[in-house]
Formats: sequence, structure tokens, C-alpha cells
Amino acid sequence: MRSDPVLLMDMLLAAQNVVEFTTGLTEEAFLASRLVQSAVLREIQVIGEAARQITPEGQSQYGQVDWRRIA
Repeated sequence: MRSDPVLLMDMLLAAQNVVEFTTGLTEEAFLASRLVQSAVLREIQVIGEAARQITPEGQSQYGQVDWRRIA
């Protein structure tokens, strides 16, 4: 099992990728690109999977985060 810090880093890197993939794109351009849509969806899945694996202790340490909603 991966540690909470590693999972949090996975989430951060995935979020940064989403920003990188979509910076400068209009909604129309995003919707026209199946490649970008697929890449963004995959990164969102990474975030959700990592959030589901954060331990209860890790979740309580960051109590302001809505873990269930992210997952």
C-alpha cells in the first residue's frame, strides 16, 4: 500500500497535468479534442483513486478536504 504522502503527491501531479493539458483551451477546443478529454479524464481518475486510498488518519489530518466528494 502506498503511503499518504505518496498518494497526495500523485494527486498534486495529476491536478498539475490537468492544468497543463487545458491551459489556453477554450471549451469548444476541449470538446473537439478527444485526446485532451481522454488525458484529463485519466488524470481525474488518478486523483479519485488516490483519494480513496488515503488512510483515515490522513483524512483527519486534512479534515477540511471533502475526501468522499473527491473520490
